[in-house]
Amino acid sequence: MRKLIFGLLLFSPVALIAQERTNKQVLQSLSQSLNQQYKNDSTELSLLVRQKKAVQRFKVENGSTAQLTGIAPNKLPIYTVVDNNTTAAATTSTQTLWQGGSTGLGLTGGTQALTGKLGIWDGGRVFFDHVEFQGKGGLQLDNPAANDDHATHVAGTMIAKGVSTVARGMAYGNRGLIAYDFNNDAAEMAAQAGSLLLSNHSYGTVAGWRVNTSANNRWEFWGEPGATEDYNFGFYDTRSRFWDSITYAAPFYLPVKSSGNNRSQNGPPEGNPYWRRNAAGTWDSIPARPAGISSNDGYDIIPTYGNAKNILTIGAVQGIASGYRQATDVLISSFSSWGPTDDGRIKPDLVGMGVSLTSPVFGGNINNLAAYGILSGTSMSTPNVTGSLLLLQELYHRQTEGNFMRAATLKGVAIHTASEAGTAEGPDYVYGWGLLNAERAANVVRNHQNNHRMIEANLQQGRDTSITVIASGKGPLVVTLSWTDPPGAVNFNDRYNNRTPKLINDLDVRVTSGSNTFMPWILDPANPAASATRGDNIRDNIEKIEILNAVAGQSYTIRISHKGSLTNNAQAYSLIVSGINGIAYCASAPSSNADTRINNVSFGNINNTPSAGCTTYSDYTGLTASIRPGQSLPISITPGTCGVDKEKIIRVFIDWNGDGDFADANEVVATSAVIAGSTAFTTNVQVPASIASGLRTRMRVIVAETNNASTINACGTYTGGGETQDYSIQIVANTTDLALEDIQEPITNDCNKEAQYVSLRARNLGESIIQGTDIVYTTEVRQGANLIQTLRDTIRHFVAKGDVMILPHSQAFQANAGSYQFISAITINGDQNSGNNTLTVSKNYSNGLSATVTNIQAQVCNNSSVSFRASISPASALLWYTQQTGGAPIGGGTAALASATVPGNRTFYIGINDFKGNIGINNKEHFSSGGGYNQFSPGVR
Repeated sequence: MRKLIFGLLLFSPVALIAQERTNKQVLQSLSQSLNQQYKNDSTELSLLVRQKKAVQRFKVENGSTAQLTGIAPNKLPIYTVVDNNTTAAATTSTQTLWQGGSTGLGLTGGTQALTGKLGIWDGGRVFFDHVEFQGKGGLQLDNPAANDDHATHVAGTMIAKGVSTVARGMAYGNRGLIAYDFNNDAAEMAAQAGSLLLSNHSYGTVAGWRVNTSANNRWEFWGEPGATEDYNFGFYDTRSRFWDSITYAAPFYLPVKSSGNNRSQNGPPEGNPYWRRNAAGTWDSIPARPAGISSNDGYDIIPTYGNAKNILTIGAVQGIASGYRQATDVLISSFSSWGPTDDGRIKPDLVGMGVSLTSPVFGGNINNLAAYGILSGTSMSTPNVTGSLLLLQELYHRQTEGNFMRAATLKGVAIHTASEAGTAEGPDYVYGWGLLNAERAANVVRNHQNNHRMIEANLQQGRDTSITVIASGKGPLVVTLSWTDPPGAVNFNDRYNNRTPKLINDLDVRVTSGSNTFMPWILDPANPAASATRGDNIRDNIEKIEILNAVAGQSYTIRISHKGSLTNNAQAYSLIVSGINGIAYCASAPSSNADTRINNVSFGNINNTPSAGCTTYSDYTGLTASIRPGQSLPISITPGTCGVDKEKIIRVFIDWNGDGDFADANEVVATSAVIAGSTAFTTNVQVPASIASGLRTRMRVIVAETNNASTINACGTYTGGGETQDYSIQIVANTTDLALEDIQEPITNDCNKEAQYVSLRARNLGESIIQGTDIVYTTEVRQGANLIQTLRDTIRHFVAKGDVMILPHSQAFQANAGSYQFISAITINGDQNSGNNTLTVSKNYSNGLSATVTNIQAQVCNNSSVSFRASISPASALLWYTQQTGGAPIGGGTAALASATVPGNRTFYIGINDFKGNIGINNKEHFSSGGGYNQFSPGVR
């Protein structure tokens, strides 16, 4: 039956149509066949259980439940286990897309056309009665035995409506979530694929080492008898092929899957006892672990269908509460599984936040409709990404008046715009292509700056296609090619690290300009820790080219071709391009190449002495001067002659706004007096303070035989001899730039107090580390025209590039009810940008009542808001409540202000990890299927 299924998919004459439109006939046939296989497998599994060669389910170390779900070709049982929100939204920039977000897009996932377009397969029933899901119309379409914390938490990370603001889902307005447990998932996915856009799969095959808590906490090794590693890691199995078959027939459907939590499950130390299966399939106790068995703590540890080609596989990183700034902000979690696949493909595809996410849970009590938990795992990072991607489909639907992106386009855009992570440029097998950046992706989709292009097209057998673009200079030129590939072959007989590519239709993208050819990123699976290089990608069904120094105004040709024969004689593809739609710069040259020439140009890091001889125009855009906003930089141009010395004038133009001309105000940056002989012209160029770093633009230097500067224009032919030279300009961030971002303390709408301390938040926006120098910061506290107090302090602090520092004032002032103005300033020697060194903020105070327990304070203001403070670590583990059991949190963290109905007894509760008491459950172990690395916050008084 399996061969029949794949024959239908690969050789049906309607297969190409399926790549562009959903092939419901193929999906229906596939679903029926997979359902029958599931029934057949269930009979075999029941026999294994009766023979005591397998158990139906067991508990693993993190409290999750592993369930018997299949049987491998070697007749060993297959078990599936779950892989276990405001910070998550900040980490992936998703909150910028929300209502009130900085992009102004107001996306929630609530567009009617998205109802029923999002699915979840997980370890049990989603508790749709939770207050976060009420009124959302979620549908559990199978009949799991029990409500499940893990499934509920995952669903909440995607769509919780934000009754508790700290638990708001990525697509919090979405309705009609389609839910199943993971038993028989492939058949159910095939049945639903025609109507879904995205589905979340936070579970995976049990592989490598596991602690079985149902069997006296024993370590178990899940590799085959006699094996020193588990073949399931990196292996493209039958289920991988099923998923690729489904997505090939449903080109708008993108499953999003967790990479797994295997990297911290390493087995016992050598010499300690453990268990493993024997040749008969039963478990043996081994008295001492020998040397040589893999600890699955490095590369190639993503199991089975996490290695499917047409899905998006997600790893887990720590949260970035203040938002992404640089690659070093992104820190991989201790548990997240790394790639590559056995054939060397890049996995995971992306990473999201997977450490300490707050989301709704079932909580063990059907009458408690407002239980919340804090969980960690790739199970959490995956819905962080899935829910965010749904917002991109909502935006595309709005932009195109009713259409949706193909899955290959959505996947391509997400990878195209990912934030750099890791220690080197390009992809790697730890972070994949990087951290999802929903804001960048949205900017590509809406293209409001006319800097991007998205193409969905088909490549025919034996053909290639090309387009020509002009680099804009607004960021690097980035080209991403993505396609939904036909399912690959499963080779169980060669199941250990088989490097044979699973790619069926091998498309290629190249970018050329003049004699230069730019190649895609590639990785070497034989050396997985090595940095990415550029070359011919023969493995992945996504290729990405980044030209960091693309010349603004220059033409580039993008060519798409293929190797060998295309299955079904054609392949649908998606092409995403950024850094384009620039304008070709006008030509400039003298009417004669005799006599006057340029001998030398010195500006920034450019020091160019051309070879002898005269010419009318020289393109030196391969030479780049890196300059900073607000900088005053010397420029020196030395004229010369090939023959008769004539009077001449030098003029310099820089296209400051990158619009493809030199006609705007202040773009004539230097003009010499009349020069006789070869005297160098030297002056200073003032860089505009407001110019944005990252812009790549052009400088034009003209020397013309004239005594009238007004006759020298940036464009056209000028009379007589002379020379025009073009150079590239790169605007870079300042070396030293300490910016004052906010008043950290007091918080907005605080309560009155006798001793109010003030602290400032600053960020190092420069390229260098700040250390060993005095940082002076001052704050004037005013009430109207009255100066209440002046605060001044000096500190020395180590601040890495992009990092935030908190600057506390040592003195306090008495804050009475009313409005105060805080006028703050910060200074540091060598700061190259004074424009971000001051800040004025107003804060209001109200009369309030306060109560303090050890390290914890609550203060009620006007019976309408309450401020909380706690000296407890970690802050992410704290949730604030108005009742001891049940109820939604009204705030979180060590300092919070909440607008809430103040209870009559003015009593509040804090939930922390190290707890006494509960919110409807007895202990942490109640969360039997809560996913990896469970951390919960039951309320305590």
